[in-house]
Amino acid sequence: MKSDLTTKEERLSYWDKLLKGDPLGPQDIEDLFSCCLPLAKESSHQERVSTVLLFAAAELSRSGTESTKTDLNAVLRYWFSKQGEKIRPKSFDPKELDDPGIDGVVGLGLTWGEAMESVGKSPDNLMALSRIKKQLKEKANNKWEELFDSSPPRAFGSDNGTDS
Repeated sequence: MKSDLTTKEERLSYWDKLLKGDPLGPQDIEDLFSCCLPLAKESSHQERVSTVLLFAAAELSRSGTESTKTDLNAVLRYWFSKQGEKIRPKSFDPKELDDPGIDGVVGLGLTWGEAMESVGKSPDNLMALSRIKKQLKEKANNKWEELFDSSPPRAFGSDNGTDS
């Protein structure tokens, strides 16, 4: 069995693929589940939440329309850019993002408009964020119920979930 560290690194590699907009095929999804499901089932609540959110994002990336995939990419860049120490260069153009993966996005502090511009979409499209969040919530809630046979946590924005 793989170590938790190895599994977490593999999980990060899938997030990196999603951030870059790399397509995930059926085999990628199968590999993701076989890699990360044991960690999700045997770990802390936060690890479960993180893993199930990854499963939801991967499924949305695989099954969504091209527009949905692009919007998902913008949402992930927006969220990941808010993590870590702020490292935004003085002269920054979101349309010319050198590394759209984890290493290049974390700490940029993108606005929603900049995240949309980084994927070639209009910065004024505010509906995309709420639409993708709703789709992720639905997929994550369904996956949580399927895997853990319990109500989804509030972390997914469930209406009746619990934090435990």
